[in-house]
Amino acid sequence: MTEALDLDPENTELRAATVRALLHAGLPGARETFEPIAALAATNKQIAALALLVDAAQEPAAGDKQPADRAIAQASHALLAGDWPSAMEAALSAVRADRRHRDELGRRLMLAAFEFCPDKALVSQYRRQLAASLN
Repeated sequence: MTEALDLDPENTELRAATVRALLHAGLPGARETFEPIAALAATNKQIAALALLVDAAQEPAAGDKQPADRAIAQASHALLAGDWPSAMEAALSAVRADRRHRDELGRRLMLAAFEFCPDKALVSQYRRQLAASLN
């Protein structure tokens, strides 16, 4: 996929797919591959969600890991796999562990899952749980 990106570096969809593939495989280079399209996050919901996943993939230093970090990692992997219930449950666990951790990354991952999940009943269920956790 990176070879195709070398041939067409301006292709935003291909670049985003490459970033998702790198993140899903746990390979390095996702942040660097994402940088050329990062500015699009302000106007493109899918790129904004991808930015969250890139942020979530950035591992804290070994001594700085918090309980919420494991849940954030699980949520981001589940989001990449399209496993909406697992993604929302893990993101909710991160919120419950430490609401403000990593600039509220658990909450922001949950909102990204809400945006893309096709199961509106599941979204509604987890919106209620998130609201209860934030109050």
